[in-house]
Amino acid sequence: LSQSKQRILSDASKHEYEENMLAKNMFSELGIQNTFFSSQITGWEIGKIRSRSSDDFFTSKNFPDRRWTTPSMDIVYVDELYGKWTAILVVKYESMASQREWGAFRSISETIGIKRDDIRFVILCIDGDEENWQKVLRNRENTSEVVRWVGTDARWMNGLDINSVPQVVVVTPALAIYNYAAPLPSLGLGKYLEILPK
Repeated sequence: LSQSKQRILSDASKHEYEENMLAKNMFSELGIQNTFFSSQITGWEIGKIRSRSSDDFFTSKNFPDRRWTTPSMDIVYVDELYGKWTAILVVKYESMASQREWGAFRSISETIGIKRDDIRFVILCIDGDEENWQKVLRNRENTSEVVRWVGTDARWMNGLDINSVPQVVVVTPALAIYNYAAPLPSLGLGKYLEILPK
């Protein structure tokens, strides 16, 4: 490599290192163990999945036309979510943080009904192969948990602005994206959902 290219690569690596350290310090200040950070799938890795084209974010106009896969391998439209607020937890099987946040997500879904009966909870798997998708399904505590699969479709990565895993996306009853990056379950999602407009 030429010296100029080496310098560019060095600067990029330095920038990435500084971003990672900043994120780690932020997690540390919040009292989150480093193992949580290291088990997250970062934006750097998601970038390998996402398309390099700048597709538009999903909106109430194009999101209902998207389709995803159910546990029975049926392909259904996203408009099944219409009529209620929806919290979507984006996960991958190999992400330890995904497993941890799923547990907290499940607890919120079981307790929030006392205050809100207009919110549904969905697990969205973005694993690229059916084997890991089946492993995700086996992590359900019961079949009433709503789990959907879209694989590594770049249109979903871009449409939901997925930058890391786990990530929480909140959808309005009219199927507009209300928040592409809501708080994680362990970082205040429950309180966030309680104050959504009714």
